[in-house]
Amino acid sequence: MNRSSNDSSSGSPGETTAANWTQPVDRTWDVSLSEKTSLTLFLVFLVCALFSLTANGLLFFLTVRCKQLWQPQYILLSNIAACGFGKTLIATCVVLSSVVRNQAQLFGSWCIVRVCILRFFFLTSQTSLALMAVERYIFICHGIHYLRLIRTSSVHISLGLLWLLSWVVSVHGGLVLNQMKLGLQQHTNRFLCD
Repeated sequence: MNRSSNDSSSGSPGETTAANWTQPVDRTWDVSLSEKTSLTLFLVFLVCALFSLTANGLLFFLTVRCKQLWQPQYILLSNIAACGFGKTLIATCVVLSSVVRNQAQLFGSWCIVRVCILRFFFLTSQTSLALMAVERYIFICHGIHYLRLIRTSSVHISLGLLWLLSWVVSVHGGLVLNQMKLGLQQHTNRFLCD
């Protein structure tokens, strides 16, 4: 009994061994989902998208309405909330259009535009977080010079530069993707955007 259990467990991974013969195991996955599972996943996506839109919109509204709007962290927080709202809105519209048309989006011009917009919002929110960390560092470690270094005008100028930098990097990425699309037209005509 012990010997037969050793025979069936020996062999390389991915193969079934029994009585000195091997049979390869099929490793392909069936990713087709039932209609009920697809509907459940779509509803979960909608709930998450609505929550994200509501939370970012409410955060943006509250930071704009705040009495202490002159403080730099509120300006940066409202910028991050606006970027989060934009990312969620674009991604939700794309998914909803794919579901309504019942087909995935192919790699093309609209795909490149969407990637550029999402990349712009992502880069802007990440650089705003970095700027918020720098602002907090100056506040904690160099409190004496904080009011001289960090003013509302300097935060607005920094945000303008961050938006410009993010836009330039996103457009550059779009131009690179467009060159790929033009150069490899025969190879990318069946690629999916996602």
